[in-house]
Formats: sequence, C-alpha cells, structure tokens
Amino acid sequence: MISVLIVDDEVLALKFLQNLINWQEEGFIIIGVANSGEKALQLFSKHNPQLVISDIRMPHRDGLFLCEQIRTRGSDAKIILLSAFQDFTYAKQAIKYGVSNYILKHELNAQTLLSELEKIKKEIFSKSKIQKILNEKLISNFILSSNSSSLEEPHFATDGKFTLLMIKKDVPYDIAATYTNPLDTGSDLLSELIIVSPQDETDYLEFIADTPIDNNHHVVLFSERTLFNGSQRHEAVLSAINDYRSNIINGMFSISAIFIGNLIWSQIPSKFRQLAHCIRYSIFYGPNYFGPQKSMPIDFVDKELDVNKVISEIEKVLYDGTKEIECKINKAFEYISKPMWNLSGLRKLCAGMAELYKSNADRCGVTIALDIGKCYRIEQLEDSFIKALTDIGSLMREYIGYTTTIRRAVAYIRMHYADDLTLEDLGDLLGLNGTYLGQLFRKETGTTFLKYLTAVRLEYAKELLLDGRYNVSEVADIVGYKTSQYFGHIFLKNVGMTPHQFRMKGIAPNCSNNLEKA
Repeated sequence: MISVLIVDDEVLALKFLQNLINWQEEGFIIIGVANSGEKALQLFSKHNPQLVISDIRMPHRDGLFLCEQIRTRGSDAKIILLSAFQDFTYAKQAIKYGVSNYILKHELNAQTLLSELEKIKKEIFSKSKIQKILNEKLISNFILSSNSSSLEEPHFATDGKFTLLMIKKDVPYDIAATYTNPLDTGSDLLSELIIVSPQDETDYLEFIADTPIDNNHHVVLFSERTLFNGSQRHEAVLSAINDYRSNIINGMFSISAIFIGNLIWSQIPSKFRQLAHCIRYSIFYGPNYFGPQKSMPIDFVDKELDVNKVISEIEKVLYDGTKEIECKINKAFEYISKPMWNLSGLRKLCAGMAELYKSNADRCGVTIALDIGKCYRIEQLEDSFIKALTDIGSLMREYIGYTTTIRRAVAYIRMHYADDLTLEDLGDLLGLNGTYLGQLFRKETGTTFLKYLTAVRLEYAKELLLDGRYNVSEVADIVGYKTSQYFGHIFLKNVGMTPHQFRMKGIAPNCSNNLEKA
C-alpha cells in the first residue's frame, strides 16, 4: 500500500477527496488528513507518507510552504497540488519543489485522480524496486564484510536507530550436523519461497531491505522512526513477520525469527553475528518462534557436560526397562536445557547416545539404523532417544542365546510391527521358508511369531495410551490394527482390561532430576 496524506483547509474538500475513489482498492491507504500546513507537517513527520495531496492556498502556512518543508527534510515524497485558480506563479514555484502535478479543483474527478495516481504508483514502485536492490547489496556487504568500518555509511545511517531481524526456515534437528558454517543447514532455498517483502510500514518501523544470507536464513533491516518502548517494537516487528508468513507459497513450511532493536549503524555487523549464533538454538525454542534475542536463555559460555559419565549411567540401566532409561535421559536433557540452553552439550549428548545405540546394536549382531524422526523441539528429541534406547535395551535382553537368524527376525519385527507383516513375508526377507522360520522362532523364543508380534504391538500401544496424546482409534492405527474394535478385543484378551481402563489406571514414571546423582 502507498501511504497518502491529504491536506485542505476546507472540511467539505477533505471529505470529497476521501470519498472520491476506493483508495485501498487502488493500492493506497490514507494515513491522515490535515486542515492546515502546520498540522500537515506534524502528520508528515510522524508517518512519512509516500504521497501528499494538498491545496495550495490555505491560511497561515500554504501548500507551497508545505512543499518547501518536505524537501528541506530530504524527503522524496510525491506531491500533488490542488488549486481553485489557474495561477502560473504558483505553478512555477511548484515545479521548483519537484511537484508531480498541479491540478485545478474544478477539473478534479475520479477519472482524473485515478489517472494521476496510476502514474505515481508506477514511479514509486519502480524507484522502490531499484532502491530495494541497492539496499540489499549494501546490507549484505556490510554485515558480511570482514572490515565493515571501511564501507561508506548510507544516507539513512546518520543518527538513526535500527532493528535487525533474522528469519529462519524451521527444519528438523540434525544430530549429525557439525555446523562449521554457523548458519548453513543445507535446506531448500528460503529466498525462493519468500516472494514478497513487507510493504506496509508501521508508525514505528520503516522497512529498508531484506537479503538472503544462505540457503536457510534471511536478514531484514528496519529503521526506527521514533523512540519507542520494547513492547511497541515487538508488536511492529511481529507485524512484519506476519507479512513474511503470509507471503510464503502455500504455507509450505513454517518460519521462526529473532530480533535486536535500538541499534546504531556501527553495531549491526556484531549484532548480526550474535543473531546468527542464537538462531542455531532452534531445537530449544521450537518452530514458529518469534521474540527478541535478549529473552533467549543462552549462556554464550556453555557449562561443561561430562558426557562419558552420562552415557555410562544410561548404559547401566539399558537392561532395566523403560522407566529407568527414561529417568536417566530426563536428567541429562534437563541439565543441558535448564536454566540455560547448552547447545554444545546437546550435540555431545546426542552423539554419545547415538554411539551407545550403534554399539549395542552391533553387539546384538543386527544392523538397525538409528531413526529419531523429525524433531523440531527438544522434548521430541528426548522422547525419540528414550524410545530408541529402550528398544535396543529390549533387544539386548531378548537376544541372549539367539542365533543370527532369529536376531534378525526379532529386529525386523520391532522395526516393522505396524506393517501388515506375515511369517511368509519375514521368511522371504531372510531367505527361509515361512514354516521352517516359524519352527525356529518358536524353538528359540519360546513363543510363536504371531504372539510375539502381538506382544510388541501391545507394548508400544501401552506407551501411546499412557502418553495421552492419542485416542484409542489412533493408537490402534499406529500399532498396526485396522479397526479399534479388533484392537480392543486383542488388548482385553492379553492385558485383562480395555485400552480405556488401562489408560485410567496407568501411572506415569516419577524420577528425580538431579544429574549429579545419576
């Protein structure tokens, strides 16, 4: 929207101009009306409109005085002057101030105004596009330069205050990432999916430029129009973020953003590096996050984590079952997330647990890749590791005395229990006749393939029921039953109560959260 200020000392003339056309439909928004040159200057200083439509002859301070003051302040706003008289003296002075047009009031109608506005719209958008490209290049060079102090300051840098915003595409946490480049995550181009920059300006912020930094990050720079408190800045930046969200194609992904305000020009490169560091903590703050950098509990000197000790304590309880494993992992994750976020500690912890998983899978003689799924929050990551290490612990308890064939069979069942799995399918995968495999399976495990598959499905079903996020029908589908009725029948037969009764009776594990006692 192009912002417009209308000025005329006659009330009827102001109303006539406001109602002559549908301004918003034509891409314009009236940000104020004034009945004098003095009032017009006050509104101009506050809103910095892109177009001023003003009567020439007004008491005290006329339209030409207004033009002079606008140009004296360095503004390149478009100006249309209106007059009831064909006064060439006024017209000459208007040309001196770079007025876009001089229109007689008796010739002014909707068609005349629309024609003039269309010309102005093209001029503004053409200039804005060129200026945007120049600003993008300027900002990119400034924040990424190794010697930014040597670069020439732009006209808007003098005595100004700025807000710096960094936008990030939300992607799942990668436990294998080394992040040698503090921003690069190798994801799809965010710059191709953000198709329109924010056009509407607020009372507090003026958009200068946005520029892609890498495959996944955008930086946006705003000039602060006036002094204002943190709450006002927060609301103004949030409005800009919502513009970006609304302009992402088909809502293909979500974005998060953090910002720092009240900056002078020379601070921008160092604060950019600070934002670049902080935005890597997305696993702690989760997707669709928005907030000031100062509100993030980041300790820039991470506290030490004795990973070997933590992993050793988790390994000790691998044979003991879900509750014990969950308690140890709970303590470790709380240590690296409260009260401060410890990103390096999290990476070491994940690497240690991934190696623990692999080494015990190797010990069982099976190849099962660690799959933590798509984790956007630290709680999801924690739950994934609890499940993965609980599963490998269960396999270790079962695998003692098993042959390689049955180890592979059990591992496959645990990985694919939700599939429509049959003994014949499993035999084909292992290169054995289904009947013969069934005999081997029963001999070594003491149970049949079907009973074992049912036990595994019910084991996971119990966890999901106690989790509380899924209803009985969803649980049935997740663990591989086509109808909730059949699932309920099997559950009752094997557990001795209905899924609903089990959920009501279930007690969540309770454990201390003191890492030092681990």
